[in-house]
Amino acid sequence: GSGNLYGTTIAYIAMLPGGGLPQPLEGRLGTVFRIKTDGTGFQVLRTFPYSPNGASFPFGSLISDASGKLYGLTAFGDPSSCGTVFTIGMDGSGFQTLHTFTGDASDGCDPVGSLVLDRLGNVYGMTEGSDYFGVGPQAVFKVRTDASGYQILHAFVDKSDGITPEGSLILDGSDTLYGAMFGGGSSNAGTVFSIKTDGSLFQVV
Repeated sequence: GSGNLYGTTIAYIAMLPGGGLPQPLEGRLGTVFRIKTDGTGFQVLRTFPYSPNGASFPFGSLISDASGKLYGLTAFGDPSSCGTVFTIGMDGSGFQTLHTFTGDASDGCDPVGSLVLDRLGNVYGMTEGSDYFGVGPQAVFKVRTDASGYQILHAFVDKSDGITPEGSLILDGSDTLYGAMFGGGSSNAGTVFSIKTDGSLFQVV
């Protein structure tokens, strides 16, 4: 509403003379930035520093709520390197990790796409699991903007539901989420699915 754009950069890493990475890793592992729609007023709101257990490598689009908070995802952020959901104020204050993915069977790993926010203060997203770390599951998840109530709404364990989340969820006015899967389904060429925000009525559409 003030004529600002918000976004993220993935990483900037300072190389050692002659090549190679310093130890510990120097540089910044992603930023959140703001810029006016006329190109002026560029400002870095947050730098994600190197930390073995810290959130880093943000990706996807940021979303905002009416109270002036931004929400986003990072690819890393814990000993399992499974990523996080975070929030930060539009002025760069109040950074908080809302959820850290662990890779457990009851959690998730490697969020994909961008988040979507409902009118009740819940954010929704998807995880694609991780073949590298052997953790999962591929799932649709929900967490409140106050960091409470993390829940997996649906875990993709049946190939007929789809394999590997693709893109981002969208939300309609009847509390139904829609998403897409890269593979699986009746033709093994992907699916479009819907699910209610309370986790009920999952179906391949």
